[in-house]
Amino acid sequence: MKTRNFWNVIVVALFVLALFTGCDNNHDNGDKGSKTLDRIEITTNPTKTTYWQGENLELAGLVVTAFYTDSTSQTVTSYTTNPQSNTPLNNTALNVVRISYTEGEITETVNLTITVTATSTLDTITLGNNTNIPVTRTAVTATQAHSALTLIADVYASLSAEDKEILDGEIVSITITASGADNATDGILTFAHNSATLKATLETYANTLKCTCTDNKYFDTDDIDLVTGEEKIEKCTGKNCTCIEIFGYVRMENSSGASLGRAPIVRDDFTGDMVTIVANIQTGYADLTGLNKNTISNKIAEVRVTTLTGANICVSDGAGKYIITFREDRTANQIRAIFMEWVSEGIIQ
Repeated sequence: MKTRNFWNVIVVALFVLALFTGCDNNHDNGDKGSKTLDRIEITTNPTKTTYWQGENLELAGLVVTAFYTDSTSQTVTSYTTNPQSNTPLNNTALNVVRISYTEGEITETVNLTITVTATSTLDTITLGNNTNIPVTRTAVTATQAHSALTLIADVYASLSAEDKEILDGEIVSITITASGADNATDGILTFAHNSATLKATLETYANTLKCTCTDNKYFDTDDIDLVTGEEKIEKCTGKNCTCIEIFGYVRMENSSGASLGRAPIVRDDFTGDMVTIVANIQTGYADLTGLNKNTISNKIAEVRVTTLTGANICVSDGAGKYIITFREDRTANQIRAIFMEWVSEGIIQ
């Protein structure tokens, strides 16, 4: 009997042990199979995070990812924001958008940093090397004006280097209007905030500022070609440049008579008849000896005629050539003698 009772006790004990072990296993399996929301993160910022005061909040491009306790994650879209998308941002003190996501009974949040700039801080715009170009607006909101200013700056940056150089310093003020054609005149740029023709307007304006020269006149660029006759000597700056008329050339040649180019003959403050003085300059050079010709050949950048009462002038143009100035009353022989004197004294080298 005692033996039977002993085995009965053993069986009951094993049964109870198995029962509790099974319960523990079931509990562990339940923990391993569950997951809960741990946090959310902004994995991609929206396209736009900086705003002018009054612009609407734009969340296009925003990507929010949820992370879970089991180390998994997924992109979520059923989040809410405060403020909501398309809300006007009138408060410049607002610098975050609060993003919330709820799953089950758990809600997690994250902040998106934004910048809202007061419209009163941009009453000017910078183009090229200019600073503080005043901007006014007519019948447009501040938001529209600032949007237009952004476009103006972008379009200005896309212009050619030549056009930007011409316009730089010429635009003195900008007025943004509600409608109407873009136009630019006398340094005042008027821009319709919804217009797409601004680049053409600026390019046209730049063209009106360029110094355009007719035949036998020229102005300076960075290129000087004395061989082809396309001499460009005086710098054309803005609307006030003056093209210089060419009255003749000095044909420079070596001792064998081979042409080495030619320099233009222009007049400075002399307003009289140029025919005689041009002939005298050409003859004076042609009568030089071979040695003097070889020294001067292809060295003269420009010959000027002036009423200067003092001595004649020979100065370097800084590029290895010379600007020669003769008094209007010099004869061919005097000009030849002056050339020879400059060579002998090393003024022309």
